[in-house]
Amino acid sequence: VNFGNGITFIGQSAISNCTSLKKIILPKKVQKIETAAFCGCTSATEIFVPKSLKKLEMSVFGDCRSLTVLTLEDGVEKIIELDLNEEEMEMLRISADHVRSVMKTLDDMNFFTTKYGK
Repeated sequence: VNFGNGITFIGQSAISNCTSLKKIILPKKVQKIETAAFCGCTSATEIFVPKSLKKLEMSVFGDCRSLTVLTLEDGVEKIIELDLNEEEMEMLRISADHVRSVMKTLDDMNFFTTKYGK
């Protein structure tokens, strides 16, 4: 899906259950995405989150069961819940500038202990 460059807000469940969506590249200026905005986009395989987005709300990408690559730029400071399908996930790209804070959040959610162990 292509968003206009001026988009700064995506509302709750705005694009949920769009089963034909393959790739989600959020606009560089997006500042807020509400709960479950992309929930149920079951064919999405790749998601790019720009540094303008500081917080990922609950279940923003819930039930995106085909997701294999998630890229988080260095602006993301807080993740409420990723709700990832650990069996399908191949790559989690995180900018080196904020690896510790995001890794701690993911560890708290048992993402790495479930998939990779410690």
